[in-house]
Amino acid sequence: MGRTRQFGGVCAIEVPECWRSYRQSVYRWLTGSVEPNSPRFDVALLAPALEAARRALRKLDETDIPAALRDIAARSGRLPPPLARRLAQELDASEWLRAEAVAAWPDIDFSTADGKHRASAMFLQRPEGWENETSSLVEESAGAQASRVSQRLAEDLGKARRRIEGLESLLAKSEERARLAEESAGERLSELSDRLGRNRSRDLLEIKQLQSVVADLDERLAAATRARDEIAKELEATRGRRRPTEPLPTRGPGAWGARRPLEVARHLDDLVSAGAVTPVPQEERRGSGDIDSLNLPQGISPDRAEAIYWLLDQTVAVVVAIDGWNAAHLLASPPSAEDRQQIVEAGRRISAASRGRRRVIVVFDSRESPEQFTHPDVEVRYVASADEGILELAANSSGPLVVVSSDRRVREGAQAAGAVGLWSQALVDWFRTGGRRTFRT
Repeated sequence: MGRTRQFGGVCAIEVPECWRSYRQSVYRWLTGSVEPNSPRFDVALLAPALEAARRALRKLDETDIPAALRDIAARSGRLPPPLARRLAQELDASEWLRAEAVAAWPDIDFSTADGKHRASAMFLQRPEGWENETSSLVEESAGAQASRVSQRLAEDLGKARRRIEGLESLLAKSEERARLAEESAGERLSELSDRLGRNRSRDLLEIKQLQSVVADLDERLAAATRARDEIAKELEATRGRRRPTEPLPTRGPGAWGARRPLEVARHLDDLVSAGAVTPVPQEERRGSGDIDSLNLPQGISPDRAEAIYWLLDQTVAVVVAIDGWNAAHLLASPPSAEDRQQIVEAGRRISAASRGRRRVIVVFDSRESPEQFTHPDVEVRYVASADEGILELAANSSGPLVVVSSDRRVREGAQAAGAVGLWSQALVDWFRTGGRRTFRT
């Protein structure tokens, strides 16, 4: 049974226990917490009443404030839920505190349309039927909050679904990239395996060719040594001397042992080249000094080593002019003094390995080559402009002339004067293979 209570001289039946239990269930579902001891109110719905009570407490002297509310009066800012529930309980139990709160709320009006203000005003002033009205407002507030929660959950669910769809799309793309990467890796591995196989076969072939070249060099060296010994014997026989021919020394302080290794190597190169030269009939040499008789045959590229081999095979006397700075740039950029010395050495080897007589001239720009190279078989010139020096040499040449330069202006200018133009690349390629006749393939 419900209890009776006096409201302004009118007896009213208080809310029965079953209704109180229903409101407790609504409160728990709405807030997820236990309802305060008094079931007449919702703390969230009574926020304006609680704020009016706090204003009233702040206006009181500390001695007039009830002990249970002093910590609430001293606190600023938003009240924590436990303190808010305690203040609501004190308001519900103290008519004096409710009167102080009403005095601190000048525009209080329980007929306003705002749910919170109307519930708070009714809770403080307590007109007839205020509990039923407040319960209705609690239910409306609970329904509105439930609707907001439901809407928020629906929005979160939509976001989650879109996130899942995005992650599924990313996963599909990742799987496709992984598949393509696996296929590409397999193809790349197969390609590398084939390339390694081809390189190995090519390397084995080059090794065999080099072994053949070495064997050929050994045979030519042996033949040249035998020819030298026979010529020495013939010379001794013509002079009426018969001395045993001394073998070629390999070590010790003799004629060979006293030389530096570089001189011995150059001498052997010249000896091998001399042994490879075939005699040229005298009638073939006569009448070959005409400048028009020297032309690069069809099929021989002027920028490859085969052009130098063609030059070595010419039996006529030829002047060879080399653009030294231009050729040295193919060895290193900028070329060092050692690189330029290599070009002078290449000219010396042309002179030594040629079948006919060669006058080799290496022309350097004096401003670019401060060092001075000298060699008995090569004439090294230092001029203000190597290009102009070579073109002047071609213009004044009266015999066969070969100009070696990668400068198009120099090469074409020399060809216009009747010279044969070869590229510096041909000289460098030939020199890198050893710079000998015996390396011709």
